This record gives sequence, structure tokens and C-alpha cells, in this order.
Amino acid sequence: MTRGTGKYSELLTVDDNDWNRDFKQAGISDRTILCESCERRFTPYDTHGFNVITEMMKAKLEYRDSSGKVAYIATTADYTLFKLFVLSILWRASVSSLEFFAGIKLGVHEERVRAMLETNNAESENDYPILCFYQTGHKYPSTVLQPFRQRTNDGINFCRLYLQYNIVFVIKVDSRPLCNELLPWAVKPLSQVLFAHFPYLRSYEMEALESTKIRIKKHLGLPLRVTYISGKASTY
Repeated sequence: MTRGTGKYSELLTVDDNDWNRDFKQAGISDRTILCESCERRFTPYDTHGFNVITEMMKAKLEYRDSSGKVAYIATTADYTLFKLFVLSILWRASVSSLEFFAGIKLGVHEERVRAMLETNNAESENDYPILCFYQTGHKYPSTVLQPFRQRTNDGINFCRLYLQYNIVFVIKVDSRPLCNELLPWAVKPLSQVLFAHFPYLRSYEMEALESTKIRIKKHLGLPLRVTYISGKASTY
């Protein structure tokens, strides 16, 4: 999904056989999953979350750890409101019937996350810990990729969510603990919320978007170009 030039978003669906463009007046939403009064329950979370990200992107206040890793600091984030903002996006994606959210299914975790949202209880940083990222050098900053579940090499399950501004959330949806290397970067009470920087170049996101470009060009009969990055050929 990408932001259009007007007050709408464009949803691109691409596979090896076809591609389709659909215009969404207010982005992707599924009005079938909640009644209006239930949807209003999420308003404080949504308002807080988007205000936090907007203010962070205006200030771009940097944090740098002892190893040189860089992050933006979300100075206005409240632990409970911000964590429930991210979990509310995750839960709505899980219960939605829209194809865009088909890669997110919480299974046995769905009811527990729903209860956390209903009771305004973010629980501890060890319960569905959230890692926040800002992707640097992104070529298509208005694009929001389809969310999905992923599994690390040691078998731990995570969900990956995208917002505009090159924002990525990675949420552990697993009973096993978060590895020690990631613990300092997780959202936690009484601590700064950090959006760790990671590059677009050679990332999953770059691969997904470049593959999409190639498929669209093939469908339209447009010529493909080849470039070289560190001696390796890349078609686009």
C-alpha cells in the first residue's frame, strides 16, 4: 500500500500472473470487525501512538549506544498507551478478514491481547515485547508493506507491522523469552522508547519492493534495467 498524491492510498496487489491497483479513501480499514462504540475504545491508543511518531519525526532526537547503534527517541511515549497502540494494530490485523492482513494470525494469543486492550492493561515488558525501528535510506517512504509473521533461527515467533514514515514494529508473540541482545531495545516502563535505525539497502523490504517493481514492469512490457551493488548484479 502506498500513499497517493491526493487524500487516498493505493493498494497494489501483485503476483507472477497479474497486478491490480485499488484506491482507498482512508487507507486500509475493516469496518466489519468492530462496532462503532467498540472502535472508539481504541481512539486514545491511536491518537497517542500517531502523535508520538509525528513528534518524534519532527524532532529526530538521536540516541547512540556504546556500540554505535543509532535510534530516534520518542520522548512523549507513555508505556501503557503506546504499547496498547501497537497491540491494537496487531489485534485488529489478526481478526480482520481483509487479504492485506492475511499474514497476521495470533491464534491462542488473540484472546489475551483482546483482554489487555479491553482492560487498558499493558502488563510487563516481557508480555508481547515490542521492538521499534526506523528504516534509513528508504526509496519509497510512503509505502506500507503487508504485515506478516516471522520466525527466528531459534524458532521464536514474531509479527512484523509497518506504518508510514519508514516505521516498523516487531512484536514477539511467543511464550519464550526475548534474547538478551534485543532486551535493551524493547519498549518498557519508565524508559525511553527507542526506534533503532536499520538500513533499507539489502533488507527484506528492499527485496520485496524491487520484486514488485519487476513484476509490474513485466506485466506492462517495460524494459528491465540492471545495476551492480558491490559487484553483484541486480535487476529493477
